[in-house]
Amino acid sequence: MLLVLLALAGAAPESDVRYSGSGTVQLGSQTLRMDQQSIRLPTGEVLVDGLFGPPVSDGKTLCAADETSNGLGRLRCWDQSLHPTTLATGGRPGRLALGGEWLAWVASPTGLPQIFVAPINGSQAARVLTNVDLVYIPGQAPAGFVAPPLRQTLRFDGDYLRWESAEGPKSVRWR
Repeated sequence: MLLVLLALAGAAPESDVRYSGSGTVQLGSQTLRMDQQSIRLPTGEVLVDGLFGPPVSDGKTLCAADETSNGLGRLRCWDQSLHPTTLATGGRPGRLALGGEWLAWVASPTGLPQIFVAPINGSQAARVLTNVDLVYIPGQAPAGFVAPPLRQTLRFDGDYLRWESAEGPKSVRWR
């Protein structure tokens, strides 16, 4: 398992608003139940607690953002055997998108929202695709700032990630 530390302990979260949903998520032959801020196995056992944003699943993989015991945001993916892989810790990950064997997400480990991509199996470190090396200045966007998704998530489209921002349509090449 590859753990990519994206922020130092004590960094302020991007949002304190928890996700609350219901319904089911399919992972292999198992139907998992979403119960407010949790994802439960068919046995009732909690797999994820304290969701930040909706999870994503393609039937083979489930990915969800929650919180560690010390308050850091965390992004994990599970395969059909329920083997977890942690892709990121810190920066309050959210706005998840699955694209085959890859996951994209938004996180703010430096105070500015950035888009990341990594293979779901954790075999490579996460790569930052937007707002690299920009300095966070409270109250203003630095030159070159790329706005994150607004009320929608990212979507894989061939070699690009696409989304709608407050400034209109955006895209970035991910491979």
